Amino acid sequence: LSVMWVLRLTWAAAATPLSRTIERFREKDLPAAPIKCERGPGRAVAVQHLLALFNAFEHHVRNRNMYYVSENIIKPLTKPHRTSYAELVGPQSLVWFVSHFWGMPFRHFVQSVRSHAESVEPSGWLMQAYWVCTLCNNQWGVAAEVGDGHWQESSFFLALRSESCRGTCMVVDERVEPLRRSWCLFETLQSIILRDESPSFQGVVFCTSSGVLNYGAQAYDIAMSIAKEVSTIRVENASASVQADKDMIDNLVAAFPGGYECVNHFLGDNIKGALHAIRASFETDFES
Repeated sequence: LSVMWVLRLTWAAAATPLSRTIERFREKDLPAAPIKCERGPGRAVAVQHLLALFNAFEHHVRNRNMYYVSENIIKPLTKPHRTSYAELVGPQSLVWFVSHFWGMPFRHFVQSVRSHAESVEPSGWLMQAYWVCTLCNNQWGVAAEVGDGHWQESSFFLALRSESCRGTCMVVDERVEPLRRSWCLFETLQSIILRDESPSFQGVVFCTSSGVLNYGAQAYDIAMSIAKEVSTIRVENASASVQADKDMIDNLVAAFPGGYECVNHFLGDNIKGALHAIRASFETDFES
């Protein structure tokens, strides 16, 4: 017994405030065992579990971004079972696909997703399920999650193309960084193609911490930033954290009929179409 107490005291002395919060979260908020499932649409996370994560670690995260959350919170939490966060808390069948930039403050990301959920399902928003790469990919096996080079087998593609997916939520702020990222532009391209193929798919909506632009959120500065960025969209100039990912996306875009030029115009025209709808909503609100 004395040895166990010594070990506990030694751990307590060595533990950091963050590691202690991780341990408390593991004890109070997580089920006894994860529910493992195949990557893709069945591995989404409910808003209530996103908020639980944010509320538990808010004082550690502060204004930090998803890179920090992934390395310092998600990976330590999932390390014992080496699963995704979604499997750890209880995977859901996705309703919405989320496209976002990891460099954006986590606080803004969470509020943007919450605002969207409250807009589409006011009475049941906590149970709305979103596919978020950080939380739904197994961060211990990222190569497999992106299909080991076969993008049609990647978790993102399986999730986005599933029958349960109603649309893509692009989380943006005034910097509109997702429009400069290879993965986000590729997800947008796939979403536009899917919208044309499936009447039930809503396409891309722009989500901010103050609401969804497509639904009339009063975020004029962000809408103007998107409008400015649209004119300079160049898939070939977009960046990615992993060069192999950028190379794969560039090769796929180059293989499209018309190549880069056609795809760039296609993306720009479709985003402009969404902006026109946003403008019409603004004008209606102003007149009323």
